[in-house]
Amino acid sequence: MLNILKNFINSFNFRKKEFKEIGFDINIDENNGSSAIVFPQYTREELTIEDLSDDLSNISSVTTDYLIKKLRKYAHVFEKYDLSIVVNENKSSSPYVFKTIFPESIIEGVFVPVIGQKGIHTINKETLQNISTVPKLFDYTVMLDSNIVSKAETYFTNKIGTFCDSFQHIESKQLNYDPSPYLIEQLLEGYEKNGDNYRLNKKDKNIAGLVQNVRVVHKNLHFKIKDEEKYINNFIKELNIMAKSLFRYYNINKLSLIYILEARALFTTKQEVKRKRHVLESLTNNDLPIGFRVLKLMSLFFKDDNYSFFGKVRNFNNETDFINDLNNTARDLLICTLPSIMNSSNLFPILYTDDRPLRKAYEDLQPDLILHIGEFNQVSHIYLDILEEYHKNKKFKDFFTEENNEKRIKSSRNPNILFSDKIKEAKNNLIKLLKEKSSKKKNK
Repeated sequence: MLNILKNFINSFNFRKKEFKEIGFDINIDENNGSSAIVFPQYTREELTIEDLSDDLSNISSVTTDYLIKKLRKYAHVFEKYDLSIVVNENKSSSPYVFKTIFPESIIEGVFVPVIGQKGIHTINKETLQNISTVPKLFDYTVMLDSNIVSKAETYFTNKIGTFCDSFQHIESKQLNYDPSPYLIEQLLEGYEKNGDNYRLNKKDKNIAGLVQNVRVVHKNLHFKIKDEEKYINNFIKELNIMAKSLFRYYNINKLSLIYILEARALFTTKQEVKRKRHVLESLTNNDLPIGFRVLKLMSLFFKDDNYSFFGKVRNFNNETDFINDLNNTARDLLICTLPSIMNSSNLFPILYTDDRPLRKAYEDLQPDLILHIGEFNQVSHIYLDILEEYHKNKKFKDFFTEENNEKRIKSSRNPNILFSDKIKEAKNNLIKLLKEKSSKKKNK
């Protein structure tokens, strides 16, 4: 998966003109791996991708039959730009398909996102032209987070009992394991402690535990790269190449998280519009991408203050603990965005974690549609409720003007902007605000 992420990072070399040519202003959220699509208005002489974008922004159903009927007239557009849309008709089904028991730990499930369940369909030029095709096969990979890698390493090292049923089930399907979430988390922890210039070094005693964990997991599970040393050297090399961009992604995620928490502190639950406008204004003023996934999680949190994904940062008691929890939640947010990066290579990740709030967020981020623009190998996860809530809502349209979109695109293309200074300022402002609120509560 690291090579996929590397290719994704290197793919952001489009000019504004090229985005216009395909009819979208796409505000790439480099941190989230997601995109905010702005549907422009043009004068048309024939049906174009611009017309398609307008129709997509006004769809009322995600049933395959409805979409094929509505989009059949765009078959030539699908062919020209190698477009495909994955339709998820089965979001209501239970995502927890595997039951798992670790030694001294119960894992409630492994989440299989979007693809792999009944009710998942692909719309492309063939389906729109009524051409029979062989069903498309998707490549699955099982992403392991830090907790799971640690527990797997402990199990294999101590030879305790029979490994969990779900791993045996996954192995029988010959799926591949990928500890990228764990590796990225470890890199980001080093970044928090050591700054922008931090890189992994195999000789560094501080990552000896990481290397040992990977050795054990690699030896006992199924990996595409079979040679252990080659795999270890490869992931260290690739992560170091991507480090700057990953730090940047992480910081954009963290800024989004900070602005969400700031809005929650400034306005009451009844002032939901003011909360959302504060977040959008903060992102816009700092020329930051506005991703569909961030908007989705923000909406869930502002509708339900007890939404579990934000549980670690909901309350402020101790500054040091709060900052650690803020960093941890920002890393989890980045993990939640990996599917849209992997989907660009027709990989669909099963997230293996025993972190319930993370699993819940991963589940809730199932998109209604996955739009793949093959011409540029870009993927966007589309949520109908978010389109309705933001794109069609007059209360928020001023944040998605062409001028603001151009600023965000320009900012997203500058690899030298890590937003480290903005993080420091925003974090200090949030801590100050939360301390003031905490003090007022104590004085009541």
